[in-house]
Amino acid sequence: MNSIRTYCSIKNVLMIGVLISALAAIQRDIYAVDYEFSETVNSSWTEPLNWSPTGATPADIASGDTYRITWGSTAVLVTETVVNHGYISVGGNFENYATIENYGYTVVFATLNNYHDFINYSGAQLGCLMGGGTIHNSGSGSSLENYGTFFMEDSGVFINDGDFTGSNFSNGGEFINNGNFIHNNGTFYVTDPSSNGAIVRLNVPSIFNNVYVGSGKIFWEQDTGSTSNASLEGTLTNLGTVRKEITIDGPGDYIFGLTGAKLHVTEPGSSLLFTIDRIDSDHPQAWEPLLTGIYWHISPDGSDYLIDLTLPHDITPDTNAYLARHESGETWSINRSASTVDTVTLNDISELAGDWTVSDGDPCFHHGDVDFSGSITAGDAQLAFNIAVGLIMPTYDEQCAADCNGDDSVTAGDAQQIFNAVFGLESCVDSLPG
Repeated sequence: MNSIRTYCSIKNVLMIGVLISALAAIQRDIYAVDYEFSETVNSSWTEPLNWSPTGATPADIASGDTYRITWGSTAVLVTETVVNHGYISVGGNFENYATIENYGYTVVFATLNNYHDFINYSGAQLGCLMGGGTIHNSGSGSSLENYGTFFMEDSGVFINDGDFTGSNFSNGGEFINNGNFIHNNGTFYVTDPSSNGAIVRLNVPSIFNNVYVGSGKIFWEQDTGSTSNASLEGTLTNLGTVRKEITIDGPGDYIFGLTGAKLHVTEPGSSLLFTIDRIDSDHPQAWEPLLTGIYWHISPDGSDYLIDLTLPHDITPDTNAYLARHESGETWSINRSASTVDTVTLNDISELAGDWTVSDGDPCFHHGDVDFSGSITAGDAQLAFNIAVGLIMPTYDEQCAADCNGDDSVTAGDAQQIFNAVFGLESCVDSLPG
């Protein structure tokens, strides 16, 4: 099979610093050009007269030598095999219809189009440095196998229309997949210090092994329809943000990628673009039992919708899993409709905007637990509390002296204040459906 292969690997996250230093060294070294390509005779990469000075061996590049395609020139490799132990700097355009075996460094500032085989071996590096550049694995018959260091910095772009199989990929630019992407036995790193993260556009199913999102970085899967094409076979390590956006264009199910969120749209209303961010830490204004290690920020662009929200969880038993929406300060709304061993759902939501998390149990007293069609007496409130929690309560008078309206009846809000005061809860409100 035609292939681009890279055989070097980053063993752990600490190696990212080593990678950054290595890339800086590459950027320095490639400006010390030994041979420079321009279309003096034709566009053939292996034509000696296209290289200056004379003496170039472009089919067999020695270690320490730098071969550069000048800006505005196009070099075409048709039938030969190029073995690179040095540096290839693509300042113009490089079109490969044959085979490139890269044991050294291939750095793209303009465009590398691969129509056949590019093999990047152990210890080698392939990618785009700061300032842009595009690597395009261009269609049927093209294959890129990456077993080493493959990187996109800043505004660099990798487009896959053929076969891509690889290990570690450090991405701070844009990754577009239209072909066969299998990220075997490696990690997709979003750590590039020159960018806010990686823009990922997956137009076809794409299998990731591990994904590592660095602190302050974003793995941003852009809108490609109702079904996410990202799947994960290994581990997600999210120190930043995992984002997925989808345009809601009708009723149905919408899967939000590696965020783990799912929307079932009953009434789309005027809803358009929905964006969900996943942050793998406790919400800064959460309290027990809301400290479950993940929260989601949902940004809907639209109104008049009716939607069921499903989020993942690892709570046992699953009947203890509830969805919680942040209202303000330390105030939350908490409820549930159904759950499985790894998901919890709340139905018929008409307002999704804001931060959501999963609660391990429901600490809130719900207005629906007692009839509040009118006002209730202090005794009614005390009885409702006892039934709800099965505990001996302080007397109503003790709790209500400072919190309630001073007469012999209490409102729903008064009852909530009493409950919070008794149990030392920061705050709950009862504004979710169910």
